[in-house]
Amino acid sequence: MNVRHIVIAALVCLVSPTTLIAQEGWYFGMEIGPAIAPGMRIDESDNDWSTQCDLINNPEQVEVGEGQCVNAPPPGAWYNDIDGASGAMGGLTVGHTFRHVRIEGETSFRTVNYGGSVPMVIGDVTTREKENNELEVAEGGIGDVQTFRLGANAFFHRGSFYAGGGVGIVAVGLDRHSRWKRNDDPAQIATFDDPIMKARIAGTTSISNHRLQDTLVGYQLIAGYDHALNEQVSIGLKVRWSKLSKFEDGASFTQLRSHESNVGRGFDVRYRTTTNDLSAVGLTLTMKYLL
Repeated sequence: MNVRHIVIAALVCLVSPTTLIAQEGWYFGMEIGPAIAPGMRIDESDNDWSTQCDLINNPEQVEVGEGQCVNAPPPGAWYNDIDGASGAMGGLTVGHTFRHVRIEGETSFRTVNYGGSVPMVIGDVTTREKENNELEVAEGGIGDVQTFRLGANAFFHRGSFYAGGGVGIVAVGLDRHSRWKRNDDPAQIATFDDPIMKARIAGTTSISNHRLQDTLVGYQLIAGYDHALNEQVSIGLKVRWSKLSKFEDGASFTQLRSHESNVGRGFDVRYRTTTNDLSAVGLTLTMKYLL
């Protein structure tokens, strides 16, 4: 269902001669329609050690000075600015009308696909120094973002129009991918002066491709219009703006500098993904049945 179909349904509601009179009692509802999500910033960090301190890439510790690889370094940091995207949403409601107030429980689902990759914006100095020549590719992106919400809404309604809001618990699944690739030309590798080490790490890649998950708090503002088809059934339009709390999850790299996600020091190298920008606007066609 696209926006045009929903607009046509709205016009049908408006020209219908039946007038909705709010009735007290229980009702069951359903809805479906498009969702639009604005752009988001994805922040990431990791607990990786430098390539020189990587005991898998550099087991002989070539060009490692005294005390250089003794303590864990500060976390690496980078981010992506992801463009907005569109998708679909739907939901089911059960509620009760009390004169001008309506309270309902809701379960809803939303899926949005962002797609594609964009360049990394590198925050830590060590990695940024390699950006121009040594790092040939540094990119990341978001695929599908899916949310499943269980919550409650409250509305004030006057005639056929209503407005209100709600809060709920939201399970979020987010497909995250990233790729870092060093230049294939050993002459472009500045991490080492040693020609053997330059050749060894040239062309190595670090890749992540995971489904990340978190459970968040979500709140929303809602307005809508209902129109009766008969004494028990009504259809209408609903528009909502929803916002989620901070998303945070992480995983080990799929591969780190072309080997497993560790540096030979007894722990896995993991990245952490966060964003505060999970929001969306939805426009849905609704149907309610008075029980």
